[in-house]
Amino acid sequence: YGDNLDIYQNNIFIVFNQFLSPIADHSPNFYKFFITDTISTPAGKQIEVAFTPRTKGDMLFEGMLVVTLDGHYAITACEMNVNKDINVNFLRSIKIRLDFAQQPNSRYYLTKSDVKADFGLSKTKGWGVIGQRTVSFTNYKLNSPQPGAFYNGKSLQTAPHADNNDTAYWAAHRTDTLSRQEAKVYSNVRKLEQMPSYKRTMWWASTLTGGYAAVGPIQIGPIGQFFSFNSQEGLRFEGGARS
Repeated sequence: YGDNLDIYQNNIFIVFNQFLSPIADHSPNFYKFFITDTISTPAGKQIEVAFTPRTKGDMLFEGMLVVTLDGHYAITACEMNVNKDINVNFLRSIKIRLDFAQQPNSRYYLTKSDVKADFGLSKTKGWGVIGQRTVSFTNYKLNSPQPGAFYNGKSLQTAPHADNNDTAYWAAHRTDTLSRQEAKVYSNVRKLEQMPSYKRTMWWASTLTGGYAAVGPIQIGPIGQFFSFNSQEGLRFEGGARS
């Protein structure tokens, strides 16, 4: 979820479902719009526009847009939610926040995307999973063509690992700040991965879902075919392994 949220596209895909963008070419046929506020900024006046589906239950968003009044009507920010009346499997709620900033060519480009989603088997009660994906975009290089080899990519992608004292690296390269809880994630995950109970749980989970049991450098399986029986051949045994 939240992999490629381009509000300027007519359609936006969320969890394999297609939603109509609030600024799609024919969006006025499906959305209702209301001007709710006027905002004064250093770049000029902007307006806040609320939008909501004309028909409840349609695959549409509801939320707010902030639009410039300089004649270009560019979007500087938007918030989009999914109405609870929409039936999307395992999705209880989702909140999308997109922020745009003006670049030297006077156009507005995406600078931050924040998506929060609540997944669960039940729409209202029971256990669930909260997911959040935040992406920031900086250092746009406009009208600067790169040589052809640049687009071939690197043969090997490397990044500092949490065990290799990457604190200084991310302090110099991270474009956003972390909360105290977020900053502790690396150390907490390392501690969790070293717990015997966690290792046993992950071994059973991978064995039952993948069908192969890891034993040292090899995997034994497929477990589902170790034993079989039919009336003609009786009890049959089968075993295998892979590296």
